[in-house]
Parts: sequence; structure tokens; C-alpha cells
Amino acid sequence: MNHDRFHAARRAGQLCPAAARPRWTRVRAAVCYGSHSGRSWASVVLLPAIHPEWQQYSGKGMWWRIVVFPLAGLVIPVAWWITGSRPPYPYLADGLIVMIPLSDVIWNTVDAYDGIWWWDDVNHLVNSFVIAYVIALWLRRYPLGTVARVFLCLGVGMTLAVVWELAEFPTFLKSSDQLVAAYEDTLGDLGLSLIGSSLAALLGVMQPSKRPTATGEARAVALAQR
Repeated sequence: MNHDRFHAARRAGQLCPAAARPRWTRVRAAVCYGSHSGRSWASVVLLPAIHPEWQQYSGKGMWWRIVVFPLAGLVIPVAWWITGSRPPYPYLADGLIVMIPLSDVIWNTVDAYDGIWWWDDVNHLVNSFVIAYVIALWLRRYPLGTVARVFLCLGVGMTLAVVWELAEFPTFLKSSDQLVAAYEDTLGDLGLSLIGSSLAALLGVMQPSKRPTATGEARAVALAQR
């Protein structure tokens, strides 16, 4: 391979720099991005551990949030690595996933869930939309049909919504005074999650799939052989 032509093509913008890097270099760059962004929001997520005496955290199951929420920062980097670290790195999906636990802790810290009666409903709607849209963004990387993309967004999005509702019961709901209204509240949450997931699925299918034509290495070979 003609390395002079390879680097000339990179400088001219004919070859994507991210695609030209070795896989390990791309993974390391993603990990560095995650660690830097993670430090900026980890302090917020860990607020309940720093100030467990705050009244707005009482009876909210904040300790399980402290354990589980930081793992959100690993979801996209790990999924990207498992699926081959194909560039570009999904920064938007990564940021959206991290936003969900971050906003949850922020709203609990400012006591929005107890202070504004409709706040929990809005969050279920928005969070379900965000999760399903992240799935839609991820599916754009694969040449899937419209029907498959819609049902994958709905299926995975609603599965995660059910998992959240199931996790609420043992962590804080069973010992809460809201238990008497839990059935009606759960049905309402799942209904809002279905609406949010459906809207995100429809938005996702309006965007074309990113069907790769050639890898960076293949482009480099083609350019070097001209």
C-alpha cells in the first residue's frame, strides 16, 4: 500500500479518519470520551450517597439508583465494542442514554416528583421516547426494513419500561404509602411508555439507514491502487 497516498487521502477528507484507525484505537477513544463525560455527571448521580439525609430522597429507593445508574454510561460503549466498533461512534445515543439517570436524580434532588403532581407522568413519556429513539438510532447502522425497525423499537422500549415498573416495587414502592394506587399508576406509566416508544419508532423510521458502502481500510486500498 502507498502510505503517502493513504495519508494524503486522509488530509483531503477522502478517507474518514475514524475509519482509518485500528479498532483498539477507536475503542480507546470511546472509553476516554466516556470517562471524561462520566466524571461530569457521576457527581450528580452520587448526590444521594453524599447527602442521604435530605428529605426529598426519603422513601425513593435512592441506594439502588446509586448502584445501577452509573452503569448507563457503559451501555453504548460496550454495545459498540461488542458489535465491532464500527465508526462513527454513536455519541448522540450515548449522551441520550446518560441523560435519563442524570435527569432522574436531578428531579429527585429538586423534589419535582412530589412538588409537581404531573412530573412523573411527563418523565415516563419523555424517557420512554428517549430510550426508543436511542434504539432507533442504533438500528440505523443496519440495513433493516421499516417494519422490523418499528417493532424492535417498540419491543425493546416497552420491555425496558416493564423492567422499570417491576424494579420499582421491591426497591421502594412496597413500603410506600403510594402502594394503594400502584396498580392504576403502573397502568398509566405503561400507557405513557407505549405512546413515547411509538412516537420514537415513527421518528426513527423516517430517517434512512446508514448502509455502509466500504470500510476505511477498503477505501485506503482503492485509493492507493489508483
